[in-house]
Amino acid sequence: RNGTGWMEMQKLKASDAASGDVLGCAVAISGTVAVLGALHDFPQGIYDAGSAYVFELVGGVWVQTAKLWASDAGPAEHFGWAVAVSGNRIVVTARDDGHAGAYSGSAYVFEFIGGAWTETAKLIASDAAYADAFGTSVSIDGDVVIVGAPSVDGPAGSDVGAAYVFEWGGV
Repeated sequence: RNGTGWMEMQKLKASDAASGDVLGCAVAISGTVAVLGALHDFPQGIYDAGSAYVFELVGGVWVQTAKLWASDAGPAEHFGWAVAVSGNRIVVTARDDGHAGAYSGSAYVFEFIGGAWTETAKLIASDAAYADAFGTSVSIDGDVVIVGAPSVDGPAGSDVGAAYVFEWGGV
């Protein structure tokens, strides 16, 4: 196949686009919701904290409906490194979050509640450590989230890597 049949329909851009934001470094789609990472964005003036933009398909046109960032955003954490969406849940990673040492990483879960995307959880590895890069990749399917951490060390040596599986158990 040579791509015949595929036709560009629209170019998505952030409503507050700025030089160096890197919108589209990560993208995900589920039904009529698309999420785009912008890992170098400066939400609330925080250097390279990063953000994610939510677009929804409305009347055949993709419209930006939300901008997400971490509630505990810090400089150079690169929220938006990886994104995933499934139904009414979005997961956005901050691969360089330093909660357990520089570059240990984290992932944030947002849910569509009361007409708005609301941060409901921060996922971290149970054995989080310096430079694990937890959040380099992410995927979600319903109540299950998998977060990749390619720089986790193990018995076999450095940067063996791992993926962490989280399941929503309800509260």
